[in-house]
Amino acid sequence: MTLDSPAHPDTTTRPHDRRVRVYLMGTESLLIRCGETLLERGHEIRGIVSRATAIVDWAEGRGLSLIDPDADLVAALSVEPFDYFFSVTNLEILPDELLSLPERAAVNFHDGPLPRYAGVNAPLWALLARERSYGVTWHTMTAEVDRGQILKQRLFEIDDVETTLTLNAKCYQAGIESFVELLDAIERDAVQPQEQVGERSYFAKFRRPPGACLIPWEQDAERVVAFVRALQWGRYANPVGLAKLQFDGAAGRSVLTVGTAELLNEGSGRTPGTVVELSEAGVRVATGAGDVLLGELATLEGDAIPPADLAGLGVAAGLLLALPDDDERDRLTKLHRAAARHEDHWRARLATLEPLDLPGVSRGGAHAP
Repeated sequence: MTLDSPAHPDTTTRPHDRRVRVYLMGTESLLIRCGETLLERGHEIRGIVSRATAIVDWAEGRGLSLIDPDADLVAALSVEPFDYFFSVTNLEILPDELLSLPERAAVNFHDGPLPRYAGVNAPLWALLARERSYGVTWHTMTAEVDRGQILKQRLFEIDDVETTLTLNAKCYQAGIESFVELLDAIERDAVQPQEQVGERSYFAKFRRPPGACLIPWEQDAERVVAFVRALQWGRYANPVGLAKLQFDGAAGRSVLTVGTAELLNEGSGRTPGTVVELSEAGVRVATGAGDVLLGELATLEGDAIPPADLAGLGVAAGLLLALPDDDERDRLTKLHRAAARHEDHWRARLATLEPLDLPGVSRGGAHAP
C-alpha cells in the first residue's frame, strides 16, 4: 500500500566500510524511501525494476536506470556483478536464477512478522485474529515464498482501534527504520541471518474473509468491530473487500457496505443481527454478545446512504438483518475467491475506460440538437 511519507528517520550520509551495488524492484513508495537512503549514504543503485508511475518519475529524476518488469530480468541483471537485490513491496514470484545473481543476497521486505504471518495482505488477517502485536521482516529470498532467513525484524504493538489502514502505516514506518538498521549492518559487514523459528501461517493472494465479507452477527461485538476495522483501507485501494450487511427491505434483498463500527458499552440482548435503533450517529445492531454502532453505510456502487434515508429502504428498528447459513456462506466465499482472481485485470481495464461517443447522443444522455 502506498502511504503518505511520515517523518524521515536519520539517513544522513556517514562513513562506512562497504559501498554496495544494488537493484531494487517494487511498486510502492517504500521503495523510493529505501532508494533515497541508499543514495544518501553513497551506495550505487544499478537499476530500478518497476512500472509504477511514482517510482518511474522518481528514478528518472534521479537519473537511475529503469527496467521493465516484463523484460528478461535475468539477462538484464547479468550484465555486471552486483551485491544485493532488494524486493520492496513487490508481489511477483521471481525465478531462482534471478535470486542467485547477487553476490551477497536477494532480500525481500515483508509486511508481517515471519514466520507467523507469511503471504499477502497479512495485516488484515492479523486484525481478524485480534493479535495484540505485529511487525515487519527483511529476509533472504528463496524458492519458497517468505521462507528465507531473517536479516532484520521490527515488532510493535497493535492499538485497540487499529484498522488495516493504520496498521499498514505502522508497517511503512517500521519498514523504513528497519531498513536503515539493516543497511547499518551491511556497511559494517555485520549482518547476522537467523533461521525462522515458530508457528507458520500462510495467507494466499486470493484468500478472502468468509461470506463475501458479510458481517458475522452471530459473533460477539468485539469480533464484529474487529471484522469491520480489518476491512478499512481509507482512501487507498482495498484489495480484499468491504464489510457488508444484507436485509430484506422495500426493494427485496439488498446489500449495503459498512465503513465503520464502534463497540457500545451496553448490549440490548436482542437476537444477533437485529436492528436496535436508527439515529444520526448510525445504526445500532445486536450481535452474539453486545451491540455495535455502524456508520458510513453505502450502496455497492459507492453511493453514501445517510441514516435518515435507511427507512426508505425498509431498514427500521426490529428488522432482522439476513444471516446466511453455513452452506450459503461457503457458496459466497467460493464465489468471492473466484472473482478475486480477475480483479486486477478489470481494475486495469476500467482505469483506461473511455466513454463511447454515439451519433446523436450527448454525454448527458439527452439527444443532441
